[in-house]
Amino acid sequence: LLVIKWFVGIVGRHGFALVVDEQGRLLAHGNPDEKRKVSQGAHLNDHPLLRPGQHATRPAAEEYDAGDERRVLAVVQPIKDFKWRLVIEQPTAEAFGLARRLEGFLVLTISLALFSTIVIASFWGRSFLRPIGDLMRGTRALSEGRLQERVEIDGHDEFSQLGEAFNLMADRLATLQADAVKQERQATFGRIAAGLVHDLAHPIQNIGNNCKLMLKMY
Repeated sequence: LLVIKWFVGIVGRHGFALVVDEQGRLLAHGNPDEKRKVSQGAHLNDHPLLRPGQHATRPAAEEYDAGDERRVLAVVQPIKDFKWRLVIEQPTAEAFGLARRLEGFLVLTISLALFSTIVIASFWGRSFLRPIGDLMRGTRALSEGRLQERVEIDGHDEFSQLGEAFNLMADRLATLQADAVKQERQATFGRIAAGLVHDLAHPIQNIGNNCKLMLKMY
């Protein structure tokens, strides 16, 4: 009993514990303002958890209005060896204070983790999208005939290798285009020369015949 009386005064900062017998008579109270009721043999049958025949053999918990604009959380635990009941009362704000602080801490931690994840994902996403965008611009330039377009991708990953392959392809296309233009120019000159030969063949032949005739006549 002395241990129980000592225990009833150490529930949080504003909470307290009390012990009643099976008839609801107050045996010990942790609230200094209510200790006088113990000597008076007061009964707490009007308590929400100590009504006659209620929660006499099993634990229970209930939140109720203490009457001074405070919500109180009360828990009752039967002490079977003595047929007593131990009641612990604590303001709801204090009882759930740790849970609410933990909830706020978890929300803050999750928010920071989510923000960090978004920042890291944005950074890595840009590092992936930037080379793809450069390759798309280079491909579009080649499709438009701008064979001098090149891409510059730093690093030693697959994107840099793809960029080097793209530049080699562009160089090869430029070389092939230059060869094709050269061959087309040569073919054009050949056609022009053939046309000149064809057009000059008859006049030259006439000049040659006239020269032979003049030699014979004079």
